[in-house]
Amino acid sequence: MNHPTYSSSIISQLTDAYQDHAGILFFGENINQGSCISGLARGLEQISSFNVVNVGNCELTHVGVGLGILIDGGASVLVVKQLDFLLLSLDQIVNTYNWIRSYMPLSSQGSFTIYSLVCDQGYQGPQSSLNNANDFASIANINVYCINSKAEIGDIVNHKFVSNGFRIICLSQKYLGCEPIALDCLSRSNDFSAYKYLDGDNLTILCYNFSLRVGLEIAENLARHGFTCDLFHVNYVPSMKLDLIFNSCFKTNKLLFIDDSKSVSSMSNLHLSLLLSEHPSLQSLSLQRQILSQNDYSVQSDEYNYDFDQVLKFVDTSN
Repeated sequence: MNHPTYSSSIISQLTDAYQDHAGILFFGENINQGSCISGLARGLEQISSFNVVNVGNCELTHVGVGLGILIDGGASVLVVKQLDFLLLSLDQIVNTYNWIRSYMPLSSQGSFTIYSLVCDQGYQGPQSSLNNANDFASIANINVYCINSKAEIGDIVNHKFVSNGFRIICLSQKYLGCEPIALDCLSRSNDFSAYKYLDGDNLTILCYNFSLRVGLEIAENLARHGFTCDLFHVNYVPSMKLDLIFNSCFKTNKLLFIDDSKSVSSMSNLHLSLLLSEHPSLQSLSLQRQILSQNDYSVQSDEYNYDFDQVLKFVDTSN
């Protein structure tokens, strides 16, 4: 029996959500040829309400076209094989969209979504390993959603794939062939920026990028030692409200950040400063990646590692 993967689950959800929504343009390089963008777009051509168009290799133009459709009130989705390619379109992502929103209220804008893989599986080389979705949210002040779970697929596809304005939605290359995490969402923020998956008393865990599996692994290991956790996945939404996380931190008084991205300055740093301003006695531990060294840019495994004993010592105040 074949189990649904991230990409097939998203295509299935798109079919359910937009089968009667005519006129949405999906476009990208080899979007309906060969591997269909590493399988990311396989099945789109079977959805009769979508216009699926194969385009050449020119991301600067592609993003300009998407933003032009947005200005005209239409809806389009640019499917991209790797986040690295979007560096070629930063002028459009930042400056063109800044011009649009300075003249057009959000309610008057159409919809433009960039749907991209993040090459995080290792052994890809320096031009195919950009794992910095956080930085796109920062430089353009737009929402970036990194899908980790089945619950997030339902919400993001139904409410954000086609909606007023511009956003980026990312999937992990490493987990592309895996089943999405099937944890029930206990609660989430209205803007889909924060999802709570576990409830506990001893530790608040905030997972960024594609680290929810790591957070779940840590929570399960801590449970074997008698500790329970509040477990969250946090998307890169610059204007997000932190109410759910504030409430958790006041309960546990201990906060663990997990971020497997390569951003030097993560949104988790901003969140920590905001949390500390309200809760100065909050204890925190960060499991962010170290700043990359010269050797990290070579072809290598790109593993994200952490020290569980460090986490256990942080949580266990009796030590």
